[in-house]
Amino acid sequence: MGEVKLLGAFPSPYTHRVEWALVHKGIKYEYINEDIKNKSPLLLKCNPVHKKVPVFLHGEKPICFSGIITAFRSEGKEQEKAVEESLEALKILEEELKGKKFFGGESVGFVDLVVGWIPHWMPVFEKVGGFKILDADAFPSLHAWGDRFCNVSFIKGKLPPSDKLLVNFTNALKILEEELEGKEFFGGESVGFVDLVVGWIPHWLPLLEEVFGFKILDTNTFPSLHAWGDRFLSVPFIKGKLPPSDKLLVIITNMGEVKVLGAFLSPFVYRVQWALLRKGIKYEYIEEDLKNKSPLLLKCNPVHKKVPVLLHGEKPITESLIILEYIDEMWKENPLLPQDPLERAKARFWAKFVDDKCIVSMLLVFRSEGKEQEKAVEEFLEALKTLEEELKGKDFFGGESVGFLDLVAGWIPHWLPVTEEVWGFKLLDANTFPSLHAWGDRFLNMGEVKVLGAFLSPFVYKVQWALLRKGIKYEYIEEDLKNKSPLLLKCNPVHKKVPVLLHGEKPITESRIILEYIDETWKENPLLPQDPLERAKARFWAKFVDDKCSVLLVFRSEGKEQEKAVEELLEALKTLEEELKGKDFFGGESVGFLDLVAGWIPHWLPVMEEVCGFKLLDANTFPSLHAWGDRFLNVPYIKENEEEQEMGEVKVLGAFLSPFVYRVQWALLRKCIKYEYIEEDLKNKSPLLLKYNPVHKKVPVLLHGEKPITESLIILEYIDETWKENPLLPQDPLERAKARFWAKFVEDKCIVCIPLVLRSEGKETREGCGRMGEVKVLGAFLSPFVYKVQWALLRKGIKYEYIEEDLKNKSPLLLKCNPVHKKVPVLLHGEKPITESRIILEYIDETWKENPLLPQDPLERAKARFWAKFVDDKMGEVKVLGAFLSPFVYKVQWALLRKGIKYEYIEEDLKNKSPLLLKCNPVHKKVPVLLHREKPITESLIILEYIDEMWKENPLLPQDPLERAKARFWAKFVDDKCIVSMLLVFRSEGKEQEKAVEEFLEALKTLEEELKGKDFFGGESVGFLDLVAGWIPHWLPVTEEVWGFKLLDANTFPSLHAWGDRFLNMGEVKVLGAFLSPFVYRVQWALLRKGIKYEYIEEDLKNKSPFLLKCNPIHKKVPVLLHGEKPITESLIILEYIDETWKENPLLPQDPLERAKARFWAKFVDDKCIVCIPLVLRSEGKEQEKAVEEFLEALKTLEEELKGKDFFGGESVGFLDLVAGWIPHWLPVTEEVCGFKLLDANTFPSLHAWGERFLNRRGTRYIYLCSSSV
Repeated sequence: MGEVKLLGAFPSPYTHRVEWALVHKGIKYEYINEDIKNKSPLLLKCNPVHKKVPVFLHGEKPICFSGIITAFRSEGKEQEKAVEESLEALKILEEELKGKKFFGGESVGFVDLVVGWIPHWMPVFEKVGGFKILDADAFPSLHAWGDRFCNVSFIKGKLPPSDKLLVNFTNALKILEEELEGKEFFGGESVGFVDLVVGWIPHWLPLLEEVFGFKILDTNTFPSLHAWGDRFLSVPFIKGKLPPSDKLLVIITNMGEVKVLGAFLSPFVYRVQWALLRKGIKYEYIEEDLKNKSPLLLKCNPVHKKVPVLLHGEKPITESLIILEYIDEMWKENPLLPQDPLERAKARFWAKFVDDKCIVSMLLVFRSEGKEQEKAVEEFLEALKTLEEELKGKDFFGGESVGFLDLVAGWIPHWLPVTEEVWGFKLLDANTFPSLHAWGDRFLNMGEVKVLGAFLSPFVYKVQWALLRKGIKYEYIEEDLKNKSPLLLKCNPVHKKVPVLLHGEKPITESRIILEYIDETWKENPLLPQDPLERAKARFWAKFVDDKCSVLLVFRSEGKEQEKAVEELLEALKTLEEELKGKDFFGGESVGFLDLVAGWIPHWLPVMEEVCGFKLLDANTFPSLHAWGDRFLNVPYIKENEEEQEMGEVKVLGAFLSPFVYRVQWALLRKCIKYEYIEEDLKNKSPLLLKYNPVHKKVPVLLHGEKPITESLIILEYIDETWKENPLLPQDPLERAKARFWAKFVEDKCIVCIPLVLRSEGKETREGCGRMGEVKVLGAFLSPFVYKVQWALLRKGIKYEYIEEDLKNKSPLLLKCNPVHKKVPVLLHGEKPITESRIILEYIDETWKENPLLPQDPLERAKARFWAKFVDDKMGEVKVLGAFLSPFVYKVQWALLRKGIKYEYIEEDLKNKSPLLLKCNPVHKKVPVLLHREKPITESLIILEYIDEMWKENPLLPQDPLERAKARFWAKFVDDKCIVSMLLVFRSEGKEQEKAVEEFLEALKTLEEELKGKDFFGGESVGFLDLVAGWIPHWLPVTEEVWGFKLLDANTFPSLHAWGDRFLNMGEVKVLGAFLSPFVYRVQWALLRKGIKYEYIEEDLKNKSPFLLKCNPIHKKVPVLLHGEKPITESLIILEYIDETWKENPLLPQDPLERAKARFWAKFVDDKCIVCIPLVLRSEGKEQEKAVEEFLEALKTLEEELKGKDFFGGESVGFLDLVAGWIPHWLPVTEEVCGFKLLDANTFPSLHAWGERFLNRRGTRYIYLCSSSV
């Protein structure tokens, strides 16, 4: 990412805000103090325009900032005026801050950092200047904010020294301070015992200070402790092991405590408990008496007063399905919902089906008798049949492992046996429901861990230690290796050895493979390091220990053979001793993968030494190993039982005849990694090979930069973890373990065959591997889609076999390869079929990199995909099946419009439902249905979540898991309470209708309370719940007109009424402008660039409208952008808002550095160029000459920046082009008025040519300034 430096000056508040931001981000940087009276060549080089601090150097790239403070540099009337202006500005800030902790809301944000100098510097300025500005009575919000801001941990640690700092002494810290004086660490020059004991102080105290609001560890009072804290937290192994501050804050403020309010008999409660267990979350369970509900339950769930309730800290979440999604989003490990949006939608659909169809009917079975009970049983069995069909061929509803739907439906095998016993009839019969029955057994036994082992096996101990390290409970089964059990033979049919790990019903064999499986399945206390190189090293040494440190020969041999075995073992131990030197554990500071692999050495060798009568692990010969052994055996759980890879050049050292080398080359080719191949003469090994593989002196060796990785299987895993594209190992830990097992099997059992393969095929094998399989195309002569694929393959130079299909009599091959659509084209790559022409084209482009089809630039790729999609289906991708009168349908349509997704609407006649509707929603046969690429998604709330997950722009649900849970809760409330009661209002009469109206109004009151003080349910903008409830202002006026009574009264429901107006007018765009303002034009050009329609309102600036004064009360200027009811002011801010709101045709570049540059030059245009034009127009004589000179100087700077480019934005119009677009637009008018030339084509050839290009662009020329009108 590049070295970071900051050029600053001690008195500059602008410098400190940058420092705070860097510290806030955890970025290390070098600080260079500038003498502002004698500026350094570096400063002048980095900021040649303004020559000011701060300057942020990222690598060799400078980003500049500037600003001035005037109130404290002036005297007399000038000072009085400056103070007056400061007070005016502070009043505006005070107004903005009212009711908030920080400008950023609940936490420090961008604005807080920008104005953060105020509370720290103002007292100094007031003392120096002899006047009061930041008075606590006049500015109570600012004053309180200042106290909070200055006590935020990362701010407080970076404030320049102040004489007015209040110090609180504590005896303990004084003693520590005295003890530490003159030392780097308590342990001397390096971290020692005491450092580790008191190491929590610098990490925890800032958080405690932030939470409790007082200062403990003051820099001036405890300078040694403070400096030590910085050093301690920067020690690599400490830094890598610090718990995240945000999580610590959660712990400190008691936000992390988890409680579940439940009732023993509730199936809804069990799913929540199972989800928490699945995530490994500890919680407190509180049993509720539902006949006598506790105040806690009534407080936490005042709406429904039901269990379960999840209490996370002080935050209650209700409704079991909502709780499950909250748990899944809050704790990411072991995800419950699948990643794919379609699969997530399916899981939500079936979860709702289980609740609506299964639980309801089962409760009826309990509560009814006779024919009513028979009918309930019939309905329940019908629902089980549907689930049986869904489950067929799968271990779990979630696929290979337990997922969301399994937890939702988990009450079935848990509860049904009880139900059957009570009522005396069978429901879940194994013959009728074989898949559900088998799933139930698996589910109830899920996660159970067993170890098959033998007392004398060192390999078994590794596995047990690993499970203890992870805190995993397991059942140990001792095997008699002379009489192996059927379970062992079933679980390890290939090698028939221990250890075997049984996880649920899944067996994993081979100790090292088991260790990796354990590490990938249970993430806490990782065994392998994170860095791919370190992981590769750990695996190498693990293999070395297993292959070289064999003790069996020592046991089983005699005489010279035994002497040789001892010699080889001692040689191997010497190598390990060398590797371990200077470390506590092979894993560094704590037990890791290799420690567990080698842990048998201190455990077993003493026994061997006693049996064999000689010393092997001598403390003098192997001091490091000996000390490590003591440490390892004293690790509590052992005793009780008995960083980012530096990218660099890639080289491969190989030999032509080695099969191990080819696998490395193939892996690199698969990853599209360029490498240099170095052929080794194995009879005369090179110094390079001997240097990089001194242990085995064999090929292959992978050199990545200067880092050598050896052993072909280890190299393959290193390649896979370093370059993520085209993964070699599967994602699922079980499948990874299987792959590693078979790789080892091939290595141990089959490798002898490889030389024969090489001798028969020779070089062709190596050259052919790049194609990765035979290519075939199934096509039809008349299909234009087929030709695209053929042309793409020809463009890539890929040979293929063409198979013509008769579409009236489709071949078995086509039906097999494309069973869903049964269409051409199909690309067969090896045995893998790929369908859909555009998908095939992208597959071809990503598989064969030469002659790329898609452009590299993300914007251009997006454009290419857009037009490809447009040509192919012209909106056919997304369809909505709806009915005009359904409020549920409108939600979906609004969501698609919010996301900017085009769709085809198909109106359904609900009295005569179409075959398409019956096919797409065979379960409920209702609208709405969303069809996305022919995949149906049903249920309006599920569709909304699918839309939100499929198209990420303009998110509907909030990011915070708690807020998402709240939104889902209220959405369910709207559907269950509001829509149901409103439909009853329609369908009933008399007292029944009165009751329905009463219930509806009660529900509206609850929503009114929830909405108070907010523009939308989603906060500042329309969100998920607004779309769900949007039918209320849309439908109620119709209902009121039909029935002749008022429901949504503005006096009774003021918040809902105002929200309804805002919602129905959302998205409307207006621009308040003035004909002569260059700032207005840039906004209009930006909207045209984005393709956004807007209404233009011309303002008379001599007689400003009340509307302008309302929308821009601070500056009272144009332009103003109105988006819905939200006013945005200041043209540069408006441009960024437009760019962030409508993502198509981006204005600002993606790269942060380029964005910073664009913003810098935009500010330059406003500060240096625009300000000169009024002076040129309004002045005369020398003053005008000076203004022209300054303007031409600024144009020279822009000319230099533009050289060699079509636009400031590169090849297309961008942010800076719109900002500077007034120059070619306005200057001809200025020149005509003033009678002299400013933008001369000879002096400014680049600017002149750019101006013509800009003004002739489609969109720009629609808004053009007429010079005669001026």
